[in-house]
Amino acid sequence: SDAAADLYRQAITAFLAAQDTTEPLLDQLLGLDPDSGVGRIALARLRQSQGRGEQARAEAQRALELAPKLLPREASHVQTLASVVRGEGRAALARVHSHLETYPRDVMVLAPATGVFGLIGFSGEVGREQALLRFLQPYCNVLADDWWFKATLAFAACETGHLDSAARLVAQSWTLNQTIPPPLSKHPSASRKQVVDVAQSRVRRTFRDGRPALPQPSLGQHSVEGVLRLIDGTMDGIEKPPEPLGDIQ
Repeated sequence: SDAAADLYRQAITAFLAAQDTTEPLLDQLLGLDPDSGVGRIALARLRQSQGRGEQARAEAQRALELAPKLLPREASHVQTLASVVRGEGRAALARVHSHLETYPRDVMVLAPATGVFGLIGFSGEVGREQALLRFLQPYCNVLADDWWFKATLAFAACETGHLDSAARLVAQSWTLNQTIPPPLSKHPSASRKQVVDVAQSRVRRTFRDGRPALPQPSLGQHSVEGVLRLIDGTMDGIEKPPEPLGDIQ
């Protein structure tokens, strides 16, 4: 129904923005349509994000039982996210790729592969920061109007040292979704500095592999200032981040 579809859109927007309205919206949706497979798997993902693994897997199983009655897109959506909830790792990521080849605007399926705790970021693979950016870039055009994608791409750009792109993407994301106020919204001039400050700290961590290790501080150097001086000294002479992997819009 139109009412159920509207509730689902609201719930997904809330989930992607980490808002506490997600659960009541999903409760309303499933009260209206108990056989909503996409609603049920969204609840499973919410439970997973809350650290309630047993409940998450139970909801995922209920969603899978509904899959045979769903349209192909919805069935693939449910099966892919159920694989994520079950912790299937590489198999889940393969399902994400396969689903997005046909349905590239399905951000709920794209989402589990993103961020530091996603299927790519939490893989432990060397070069995962660049891998995440490469994973996202093919969707830049098809999701050019999506606020969540812009914010997620900004994070990936930040992680790989593309600070100007990250700042620009964050600003675009805030413009696309005016319902979520940006941090420091009373001080708009501070927002870019916030992005840059966070990015710089992450870039330093990104370059630790294959670079000189930080020297162990002496007892007299355990102040914040002392540690920062050690980091700054170690960073001297390290080359700049690599060139962008194509245009980041």
